[in-house]
Amino acid sequence: MSQGWRFISNLGLAVFVVAAALEMAARCSVRADEEAEKPAAPQPAPEPAENPPPEKYTLAFKFRPNQVVRYDVAHDSEIFIHAKDDTETTRNTSQSKRHYKVIAVDEKTGAGDLELSIDWVHMVASFENGEGRKTEPIEFQSDDPTKHPEKFRQVLDSVGRPRATVRFGRTGNAIKVLAGAVAPTAPVQTPNGAPPAVDALPESYFFLLPENAVAIGDAWKERFDVFTRDEHKNLTKIAIQRKFWLTGVNEGRAVIEFKTVIITPVQDPAISGQLIQREISGKIVFDIERGLILSRESGVDRTVVNPFGAKSSMRAKSVYRETIAADEVDGADDRVE
Repeated sequence: MSQGWRFISNLGLAVFVVAAALEMAARCSVRADEEAEKPAAPQPAPEPAENPPPEKYTLAFKFRPNQVVRYDVAHDSEIFIHAKDDTETTRNTSQSKRHYKVIAVDEKTGAGDLELSIDWVHMVASFENGEGRKTEPIEFQSDDPTKHPEKFRQVLDSVGRPRATVRFGRTGNAIKVLAGAVAPTAPVQTPNGAPPAVDALPESYFFLLPENAVAIGDAWKERFDVFTRDEHKNLTKIAIQRKFWLTGVNEGRAVIEFKTVIITPVQDPAISGQLIQREISGKIVFDIERGLILSRESGVDRTVVNPFGAKSSMRAKSVYRETIAADEVDGADDRVE
């Protein structure tokens, strides 16, 4: 009897041990599952890698002795004038070919002495009043003697020979007028506020580049003066600022955008009328390796109120396009003469 009890007791003890072991195993399994379900402890974030500095580009004009670079230029403008219940519209279109020739280069500074020349000009001017009456267009073409009207005859003085010799720095700044240039700050008088038919001034051949290397997004400025005339015909100096941005570089071609603003406060509407086409904006494509302009385009669309007295207005629209001559696009500018 006692042996049977012991057997039962031992059996019960074994069952208890097994059950306890199973319960412990189950608890361990649950605990393991719970541990597995717990989110991993956050790891410290890696130190952010330093952004590499943006690539910078050195923009500079490059001059070589006897180098000749040619451009085709187109300039279209419209001037709308309203005064005393009358409306007048003047339209001017011009195409020209021009070039510069490098006659000397300073080996230390890279500055070049350049002859600036206009080779050919074609212009058409037309006029229309508010009633729709149009005048016969006036046409000028420099190489056609039958198209030399008196109104544009003075243009012949600027065509077919060096207009000026100017020393330019590598940033495009005019350092010194060596011969023949009209002062770039002189006022230009044209009928009805129309732009000059041919702009042979030194500032029209180049633009200002930065002295230091720049990255995409960087900007630089230039400031210069022009002259206007007040109501008493006295000269009035006006400060103008032009701001440039490097907006992109693709296959060695820099894209530069610019905008022009009048700095001097102007209260006289007559002076504002003379400045109406100065606040231009546009874009330039510059060949970094060859150091020259490939194309340039700009425009303006402005209105001035009361430039000719009460209840008058003037609106100016113009578009300027300049491109390197087709036979020089692939490097033919390396020619020398």
